[in-house]
Amino acid sequence: MALDSYNSKSVNTEGNKPTFSAVINDFNTFAATATDFFAIQNPVGSGKVIRITEVRMNGGATAAVLQDMYGYIRTALNTLGTSAAVSIAKHDQNDVAPVALALKYTANPTLNGVATIVRGETFLATALAIPTPAPTSIVWPFGVRPSRCPVIRAGQQFSLSNNGNAVPAGLLVYATIEWTEENA
Repeated sequence: MALDSYNSKSVNTEGNKPTFSAVINDFNTFAATATDFFAIQNPVGSGKVIRITEVRMNGGATAAVLQDMYGYIRTALNTLGTSAAVSIAKHDQNDVAPVALALKYTANPTLNGVATIVRGETFLATALAIPTPAPTSIVWPFGVRPSRCPVIRAGQQFSLSNNGNAVPAGLLVYATIEWTEENA
């Protein structure tokens, strides 16, 4: 076991894999019956494995409403639709560049491959004009128990989805997806 700068035995509890986050904030340009609206894609042939470590979401709407959200693993990448790249933040600036692509969709993509729901939950989107009660948040921590994080292999993706439900008036979402990347 290594010694820390105080000459004591040290234990690394934070991990050493390159870690990244992508955030959509003030996102309000959903398709009317939105499916995937935020995705982390692992490109075909990347040679990397992506592990989703945490997802966070909350938001508001014109009037307070309960909003369903789903987390999917898709065995093939979405195509078509209207998407824009989302900036990816490295948690350590000395890490290598990420291979993942982060996309937000304003028009529904074509959903490809087999889809497996790994999480589904409802949060309270508060009325934006009067933010009372406080919005509830969805927090999906993965890999903190003796269980695996969702594993996204080359040519696959992790998506946040409205599952084709009608989008409430004025829905505004904040979402963060965090992941690690390692050699396959």
